Amino acid sequence: MVICLREGGDLVGTVNVNGIVRGCYQRGMLGYAAFLPYAGRGYVGEGVGLAVAYAFGELGLHRVEADIQPGNSASLRLVRRLGFRKEGISPGFIKIDGVWRDHERWARTADHVY
Repeated sequence: MVICLREGGDLVGTVNVNGIVRGCYQRGMLGYAAFLPYAGRGYVGEGVGLAVAYAFGELGLHRVEADIQPGNSASLRLVRRLGFRKEGISPGFIKIDGVWRDHERWARTADHVY
């Protein structure tokens, strides 16, 4: 889904819950990005919060996960603010710009805010 400003309708970013696994897992992966010049203004944070609530409510997920590069301080602040906890580091986890990058693994469950 895209995140739009209420006034004017400008596209400010994207957020999604993907890779959903049902059965005994009931989990999904959180993805999001802000578009310039709207980064750092809180719009994506609001959208991500709504997506997490939707994942636990409408989608009935038990767990939402996020993988974040260690140097992405804005994303790390965002998931902390939303009650996610750091679970570890995955070395060489995602290939970005031709390089396998480490990522921190963060998660939140429906029944517990950390």
